Amino acid sequence: MNDPIIKEIRENRKKIEKKCDNNWESLGKYLCDLQSKHNVKTYSGKPRKLFKYKTA
Repeated sequence: MNDPIIKEIRENRKKIEKKCDNNWESLGKYLCDLQSKHNVKTYSGKPRKLFKYKTA
């Protein structure tokens, strides 16, 4: 795939992973800190049921 947006997203993801030493706990803390810093809340509602579509 040669999509510049996807390429930029992947580059940024790799930078963040490297900053957190590829550690999931460190990554989670980093993301929580960003949410607090920018006053952003994650979605915390009920999960929705997925609909099953009938195939022919």
